[in-house]
Amino acid sequence: MTAEDDKPKPLVKKLLSSYVICAALLFVGLEAVGSALNTYAPQTLALSPYKSANRSWVWWNVRDFGRLTAAPDIVLLGSSLMMAPLHGGDAVHLNSAQNVPLHHKSQLLEDLLQEKFNRNYHTFAFALGGEMVSDAWAISDTLLKGERKPKVIIYGVAPRDFMDSALPSAASTEVYKYMSRIGDLSAVDKDAYSSFWQQGENALSKISFTYKHRPDFLYIQHRWAKELFRKLLGYKELELVNSPYHVRKQAFSELPEDNGPGSLFVDPPGPAQEPYEANLDEYRFRYRKVNLKQFNTQLTFLERLLVLSEKENIRIVLVNMPLTEDNMGLMPPGFYQNYLDKVTALTTSHKALLLNLNDPKIFPQKYFTDSVHLNTRGGEHFFQVLADRLKADPETAAIISQAGVGSNSTATTTKTTTTMQTKLNRAILEGLPKSATVQDIVKLAGPHHSDIGSGLHILTYPLADGSWAMIGSPDMKAIMYIHFQQSEPKSGFEK
Repeated sequence: MTAEDDKPKPLVKKLLSSYVICAALLFVGLEAVGSALNTYAPQTLALSPYKSANRSWVWWNVRDFGRLTAAPDIVLLGSSLMMAPLHGGDAVHLNSAQNVPLHHKSQLLEDLLQEKFNRNYHTFAFALGGEMVSDAWAISDTLLKGERKPKVIIYGVAPRDFMDSALPSAASTEVYKYMSRIGDLSAVDKDAYSSFWQQGENALSKISFTYKHRPDFLYIQHRWAKELFRKLLGYKELELVNSPYHVRKQAFSELPEDNGPGSLFVDPPGPAQEPYEANLDEYRFRYRKVNLKQFNTQLTFLERLLVLSEKENIRIVLVNMPLTEDNMGLMPPGFYQNYLDKVTALTTSHKALLLNLNDPKIFPQKYFTDSVHLNTRGGEHFFQVLADRLKADPETAAIISQAGVGSNSTATTTKTTTTMQTKLNRAILEGLPKSATVQDIVKLAGPHHSDIGSGLHILTYPLADGSWAMIGSPDMKAIMYIHFQQSEPKSGFEK
């Protein structure tokens, strides 16, 4: 040791030699720079909650809901118990595989209601795996208001939506986490964040710019990485590599959901009976303990949803979803009846309607793929039964009838749109001025046939000679390009 080593270090050197202090200074610097850029030069970071490196089920639904040109007549809410018949029913009805991340409607229900009420309907589904009542409220409070609100909400509920031992709080779900990014849910923080650590994390996100926007920074990192690989390796486009669904399902408990647009398909059933898996151990865990605090909190969120619907003049029809007798037998004594009584009381007090479809005579085990989820034939049967019940009950019949559009007027509109699209040709599109917008094309040819883009809108139009046009737009306003091809364009993620 030299004499130089014995000399006391200046204060600045002492501070800089501390890793903790350096990290703190770096964090403060990032806070200041990030906040300043977001305030004074927002395009530099271009932060948006709608951009995400992790494309969860809810991310795809929110993206495609934002692309609707008009509010849907009916919105479907519910967990995977509604999600399963939605995709399975359409797989049978249309005899085609349904691309789950991109499929957000029930064509089967639309056709059944059109047949029964002689009116046309447009549906949109926010039916998502693991959706709790708090999630259904968060979706509705954030998106289903104002100009985008539906006329009717059909909400499928079950006991697990109110009490799930696998979830520590309402704010723990992927749906709630994402909806809290795009909407202000702070008024219910007391109910949503149950633990001390969750409350602390939520408080930190409100005072720290960096912590609040960590998903946005992850997206920026993801985008920069893709650009770097394109430049270094010459790739024109990079797509996510999807692992098998059962592997991703295992990882969901540890990692954010990440579902590519072709990650999961529901196929039409074959001639044989669909296999049944008794997933009783999973639900024995979910039902293992009666958490009355969680149950009552979710009842509070149901009441919030019902109050919101009254305020927005949206009629709600709750559907008590079918379950197997084996699953019902796992519930603590008296819990199911208590659940049904409380839900019935709330719907009655807020002038909503409840249809109870949990009947083993109507839904025997042959219609289930496991103890709670309907198989594809069960999905078809579910919507057939639901449509019959909606028609048979005078109150629901009046609600559904008023939600539709007269078939004659809609048929005329559809015919006109088709004719206008047929008249559209390549010369017209190539002759558009550089200042032309998507709305200019809509005026010429009516609504687009489909939107097959991911991140960027790619609108498809049939042309008079049988070919197709693809119109790229970043915001449904400006036109980036117009491409042509002979066959109908596909998303590139279809089987």
